[in-house]
Amino acid sequence: RAVPATRGHTRRLVSLGKPLHGLQVRIVDEDGADLPARGVGVIEVRGEPVTRGYTTVAGFIAAQDERGWYDTGDLGYLTETGEVVVCGRVKDVIIMAGRNI
Repeated sequence: RAVPATRGHTRRLVSLGKPLHGLQVRIVDEDGADLPARGVGVIEVRGEPVTRGYTTVAGFIAAQDERGWYDTGDLGYLTETGEVVVCGRVKDVIIMAGRNI
């Protein structure tokens, strides 16, 4: 849980603001349950602008779950006013063309 702090050893994070019109954002725990405001978990998005998947030489690979949610791989939370704050990544690995970078 992200708790505002004013003294001691703190880490400053920047709010990305509220989601753009047409996008939904939720934060989920490792079991896929929605977290309350300031609960830190995986950021998932859905909406018309979100990719449905990827075309590869092996064929189409879906990126969304059955309800249209896309797992960004980012860790973060929503504030009480619905602003998105990113804290880090689930894994510090980026996969491009099947290679870990």
